[in-house]
Amino acid sequence: MNEIKFESLGEKESKQIYESLFWMYKKTPRDFGDLRCAFFNDYILTVSVNHDGGGSKTSKGLHFNILQRKSYSYEVLSDISHLTQTRGISLFLRTLLNAGINPKEYISALENIPDYTGELIKFKFLERDDDDVFTILQAPHAYFRRVCLDLESPNEIRDILNREEKLRRKYRLSSMDGLESFIDVGLKETKTLPEITRPVVVIKIGGSSLDAEFDDWENKVVSMIVPCIEKLLNKYCLICVPGGGPAWDPRKRWNVKYNMPTQLFRELSKETLKCNAIELSEALGEKAVFISPENFDKVDDELLYKNIVVMSTCPEQIIKEFSFEPEYSDTQTLAIAEMYGAKLCIFLKRTSGIKRWDPRLSLQGIKRLLGQNISENARKQLRSIHELLIQNVPNEQFHYINATTMINGPPEIYTIGEDAQGNHLIELPALRFFLEKTKKLEKIVVSHIKKPELIEDIIKNTNQKAGYSVIVKK
Repeated sequence: MNEIKFESLGEKESKQIYESLFWMYKKTPRDFGDLRCAFFNDYILTVSVNHDGGGSKTSKGLHFNILQRKSYSYEVLSDISHLTQTRGISLFLRTLLNAGINPKEYISALENIPDYTGELIKFKFLERDDDDVFTILQAPHAYFRRVCLDLESPNEIRDILNREEKLRRKYRLSSMDGLESFIDVGLKETKTLPEITRPVVVIKIGGSSLDAEFDDWENKVVSMIVPCIEKLLNKYCLICVPGGGPAWDPRKRWNVKYNMPTQLFRELSKETLKCNAIELSEALGEKAVFISPENFDKVDDELLYKNIVVMSTCPEQIIKEFSFEPEYSDTQTLAIAEMYGAKLCIFLKRTSGIKRWDPRLSLQGIKRLLGQNISENARKQLRSIHELLIQNVPNEQFHYINATTMINGPPEIYTIGEDAQGNHLIELPALRFFLEKTKKLEKIVVSHIKKPELIEDIIKNTNQKAGYSVIVKK
């Protein structure tokens, strides 16, 4: 393949190419030095800065073009700019491939342009008298780097682009979605989940279990489960997922007070779970390995035979496919379980199972919470629990219960916790996900983090034994 090398041209040829690029405008560029060209067979690749834009703000700026040489002129085959949306970018990539140009080599050639990240990509963007300069420091990296450099081959890129419309419909992507999101779902189709031959069990170390670490400084609570699960590795594939725990509590309280934008709140959730997962992998010992969401396809028989895999969240394409709210860690856990074909998911918490209300709530504690600024729903739940405590109603534990009863009752199950926040036993969105979205996952078991000896019995039997609760669909 010919080497792609961008360089400046003489004024005559630069003007001819510029006229092909901006033929619809009467004004000519004021500085032909802003044009860089690379020749490849009959094709010309250009990077140009149009300062004037013929009076058009949208044409002013940085442009990347593919032209084909004709008898006496140049035909523009495809172009993108800082304003191009995803569909135009994918068309540009198709044109590169059709011209026999490897996008990886195209990126490499762009990066070898002298001052490529300097003066070449600075230009006056707004028609104002001040010195505002709009700098595209990431262009075209924001468009190309992920798709061109991370994929295995041009054929892999072509395969994803050829299925663009199908992928858009399947994952509900619009033309406003960034290229990275589009390529992520393409990678999901390209990166198939490895076939896992042994039974998969997903274990969530719930947020309350992480709270327990700070309530018991004499024992390493999470480490207590290691001997109980390591001995199961020869028969079962184990994936562990963290909850939000004490690291997530300030974020939730801040959100209640300031009502953060949904996307920001979700990003904070993802980062919190990632930090928790990395810490969890350390606490679980030498056989634990953290796998990031984008490397989900690396979780195979070989890895799971020797290791306890720790994951934080699902990859973005799975979240889009299942269409769930990603800030709920319980739902993330169930989605990971469904993704890897697990029939059983175990939630290790600071409670022995599903009870009518949080056993750590007391009359004195409820009175204190009712004096605070809390939501009406929290106030209603706390008053109901207060009445049950006054009447000495036993706090019944359900050893076997279906998800519909947990959501709708009867009897009513109160999910409020000591912090006056809901979704403590198990998040309601997760229960709905279990009922509506899962096909392979059959049971969720809730057990106490400080009774790790029950894990083997749960995995082997999952029966109605005192000490833990089994949640089924019906």
